[in-house]
Amino acid sequence: MILPLSSESPLKRQPVVTLGIVALNIVVYIVMLVMDFKTKLSWAAIPGHIAQADPLTLAGWREYITLITSGFMHAGFFHLLFNMIFLMAFGCKVEDRLGRLRYALFYFAILLLSGLTFVLAHTSVYRPCIGASGAISGVLGAYLFKFPHTRIRTLFWVIIRVWILRIPAFLLLGYWLLLNVIQFFRQTLKTSNVAWLTHLAGFIVGVVLIGLMTGFRIESSAKEEKTHDWHEYFHTAGKMLRAELIFLLLIPLIMYSMAFVTTFFVETPYYYSSYTFSIRNKHAFRLLLSWLYLYMFILAVIVGIVWMFVRQRRLKQALMLEPCLMCKQTVKDDEFGDYICQHCGFDIKQQREEDPDKLELLRELRVTEEFVNNMHGYLETEIVQSSLLSFDDEKNADLLRGFEESISVFRDFIQHHTEGLGKLLERDEEERPFTSEDLKKLSQMSPDYTHSGVGAKADIEIHREQHKILGVAVQFLAHVSTQLRGTVE
Repeated sequence: MILPLSSESPLKRQPVVTLGIVALNIVVYIVMLVMDFKTKLSWAAIPGHIAQADPLTLAGWREYITLITSGFMHAGFFHLLFNMIFLMAFGCKVEDRLGRLRYALFYFAILLLSGLTFVLAHTSVYRPCIGASGAISGVLGAYLFKFPHTRIRTLFWVIIRVWILRIPAFLLLGYWLLLNVIQFFRQTLKTSNVAWLTHLAGFIVGVVLIGLMTGFRIESSAKEEKTHDWHEYFHTAGKMLRAELIFLLLIPLIMYSMAFVTTFFVETPYYYSSYTFSIRNKHAFRLLLSWLYLYMFILAVIVGIVWMFVRQRRLKQALMLEPCLMCKQTVKDDEFGDYICQHCGFDIKQQREEDPDKLELLRELRVTEEFVNNMHGYLETEIVQSSLLSFDDEKNADLLRGFEESISVFRDFIQHHTEGLGKLLERDEEERPFTSEDLKKLSQMSPDYTHSGVGAKADIEIHREQHKILGVAVQFLAHVSTQLRGTVE
């Protein structure tokens, strides 16, 4: 499911008219709950009645007014909910651009013109038509025309995972428009309860009206809004959805395999004269459709059992094994925590007796590496996914907290072992990427936020600066680890 939440473009004024329209729709929906059907019908737009109405009479005007009143009526809670979500996501920015009075006139003009378009195309239809979709489609068209490059914070739900994505308006609304065009040509009023023509008419009217009112020019800059290329979009989406796509591909295959195996244990249907391999496939397909929920339940049980088995096995391995302090390969230790690594020959007991200070340095190095490397990788993932994923306040706070903790552990490590690290770094006579003189600079490293800018782009730049600082820390710790291994060997 894809659901727009809000625009990343800042507003200059409060969207009073949009909020008022949303409130009015909610009030009308609540009032409709206590109305009888005949009263509701009298306020709904019926194309056949409007087409035959005389606009010069009071009764005729009463029919034309239903083009407006029907725009505040909804068929159910979810019809109202999704319409209002779309209106809030895009209407606030359009109102901000037009101003309150012009936006109100713009909204009601689209509501009227999109409804009239539907009436003219369906003069013999006597089914009631309700909903704000025509007017909201016009708002979407206006937004797409004026701000195509602006990012939209969008809820993206796949199976059991939910993301808040940053999707350019031209991609999100282009997808919406494509779906509406496809549905318009696929379905008619006989096969659908949705007036797809009203959506498309409202969209076109919205584009034309916003152009007439503000000029036919785009007002969002691709250079300012677009900070990622297409390769990053597809790379990020692939990494995010890899597990879900594999799971979606495997589900039908596994369920069909279960149905195929079932054919060996159930009675052959009488309408199959022979039972060849192709017939068995057809039988399996019929069983899959007939017992679909049973197979889904069995698959869920199998997945749950496999997951628990893998989790228990990993937990057992984690409790029994620990990484070697020198080469990081897993080793088995005794009851006192001593071991001799089979991979690098490191003897922790011997090292404790000969040079306890170096062993302490090695232990703290591994702890510091874990903090810094984990946070560095986490930031790298978030930066890569920033082409689509949105940074909310909570996520920014978590990243800042994690960065501060990691860099604090790194600084404490250098300060506690300044003398030992200095001696270790001076041993490297050929290539010295870091020297003892760099220790003070490393312990005082801090990000430069002065050129980060504002908004979502600023969040990305801040995290890139943090990633850069931790990258230097990762290189330093790797160099120290290499030097320590050389002293033991």
